[in-house]
Amino acid sequence: MVKNLQKNFSAELCSSGEQKSILISLVLSTASAFMEYTKKSPIILLDEVFTHLDLEKKSSLLEKLVDLQSQIWITATEKEKFFKDKKNFCFHHLTENGLKNAY
Repeated sequence: MVKNLQKNFSAELCSSGEQKSILISLVLSTASAFMEYTKKSPIILLDEVFTHLDLEKKSSLLEKLVDLQSQIWITATEKEKFFKDKKNFCFHHLTENGLKNAY
């Protein structure tokens, strides 16, 4: 059973944002454990990871992802406004004509 320790109840009773945060925590913990055990950086794939997260959680997640120093692929239907530090990110735009480098 997975629980929200702050509220002391099971994940199934959490809001969508809280459930997403729990799942992201599990993914980040697994990635960190993998890196510690293998001394290799994992490739992490995250689909619509920012959905249901408030701005504070989105920013915190980005910081944690950058700190992992791994290759991370994030899919989203729109570019988030808080991607300010472009040196750590590469954006691509998928159209009906193919993949385009946005910047």
